[in-house]
Amino acid sequence: LVDDAGHTYGPEATITGEAVREIDAVLKHLDEQVAQLELPVNIVVVSDHGMARIDKRKLIDIRPFIAEGVTVTKSMPVMLYGDEAAIAQRYEQLSTVAGEQFYLYTKEDVPDSLYNFKHEKLGDLILVPKMYQAFDFGSLYMATATHGYYPGYSEMGAFFVAKGPQIRQVSGTIPVFGNVHVYPFVSNLLGLDYLHQIEGADSVLSPYLLQP
Repeated sequence: LVDDAGHTYGPEATITGEAVREIDAVLKHLDEQVAQLELPVNIVVVSDHGMARIDKRKLIDIRPFIAEGVTVTKSMPVMLYGDEAAIAQRYEQLSTVAGEQFYLYTKEDVPDSLYNFKHEKLGDLILVPKMYQAFDFGSLYMATATHGYYPGYSEMGAFFVAKGPQIRQVSGTIPVFGNVHVYPFVSNLLGLDYLHQIEGADSVLSPYLLQP
């Protein structure tokens, strides 16, 4: 609801604010109903990203780089997949125009500040537009705002709030952290152990947990 409104109308639009208030009312109702159960229930609410308005005057035409043998995702960031020869050719072409409007990375050299993992599904080439810019694939660009920029931008900040008998309440806001740290937080909250490797660290949010 909020994501759709943000993409369509922009984060500052009245209708987006109405969507936020509607979800806020739903969460208020949930909180009230949980309180009536008189059970030790913890509530954690998380968003996965922020939203930034696109400057339609700075759309990046990606069509010249879409060719036979290359698959291009209409995502943010844009990812290109193909065989070694096709990717090498696209990289050479894109290198001549990258820099002013977007960043260009291979799967091997993508910085940890963007993706701190090297998943097999990561594109052979990754194109990250600079803030407020977006890629144009030739059809009418309908979105007013989007996400997928570098997470360090304040507009990409997500939302996190937690309350309950196992949550240490603090005044004000806690320091900014990456969403990868929510996983170990919830795991510890539920008393679940994990043996697989994860990107998040227990230490980031453990100060806000009370011992059961």
